[in-house]
Amino acid sequence: MSTNETSKSNFNQPIFLPTASELKEFAIEVVEQTLIRVGKAASENSSDTLFTTEQVCKILSVDPSTLWRWNKRGYLTSVRVGGLNRYFKSDIDRILNSVK
Repeated sequence: MSTNETSKSNFNQPIFLPTASELKEFAIEVVEQTLIRVGKAASENSSDTLFTTEQVCKILSVDPSTLWRWNKRGYLTSVRVGGLNRYFKSDIDRILNSVK
């Protein structure tokens, strides 16, 4: 990136403005990394059933906001399928077994 593509902020710190090709390269890298992560998750849990948020709320007797907090904390993580959250049965079973 050339110095012609930089700008100064109020704190005299340079701000680098990426070119269109750099943004495209970054986007491709993000998509590839995401596909790798999703593929690993799918292969690790290939025989695992997925449940909707509503189903998990009923099974665990919790509110959707609890599932959201648990997901943020990593206690019960969700996967996105078609833009919707889904939860693996094995993760739900782990929580049910830890309560006993």
